[in-house]
Amino acid sequence: QDGENAVCDFVDRYVSCGVPSEDDDSELRNTVQAVQQHSKNHSKSCRKKGTECRFNFPRPPSVKTFINTPLEEESDDVSCLEAVDSKQKQLIAKELLIRVWNEIEDESRTTEEIFNDLNVTQDEYEDAHKRLAKRRSIVLERNPNELWINQYNPCLLKCWDANMDIQFVLDPFSCIVYII
Repeated sequence: QDGENAVCDFVDRYVSCGVPSEDDDSELRNTVQAVQQHSKNHSKSCRKKGTECRFNFPRPPSVKTFINTPLEEESDDVSCLEAVDSKQKQLIAKELLIRVWNEIEDESRTTEEIFNDLNVTQDEYEDAHKRLAKRRSIVLERNPNELWINQYNPCLLKCWDANMDIQFVLDPFSCIVYII
């Protein structure tokens, strides 16, 4: 757990998906809105692999950054009752995430406000993600107005002034395949 917290702290320090306010940094805000925002209409490239968006936009909101690790597979000797219980927990997790997504339409609210309105805790939200996850990933701290923003490093984005997708590598093999 300490290792995961250290990774999340590192990611929070160097990676952002936030839209700065006009008062904080208007230049960075304009750049983020111009080059880091994924199209809400999804391009042909988004649908390339038979999905709505192969880049996984919109991204999920979260009150804090966390590592989404799939829960351990149930062993083969699990009783039918326990298997049903596991499927029931997956259904409950899916329902929770759908409830959150249904509340996101109002981008003026924060993720924390949405969770409070739904009586959902960050821990319950993370558990729901883990029950439905197929692979490890990082879910960034993100508010509803940032669901379509690609990850970036603020300092690098100011220098680069073009789209970037910076991510912490959790799976070295996937990284190698991507590079090759």
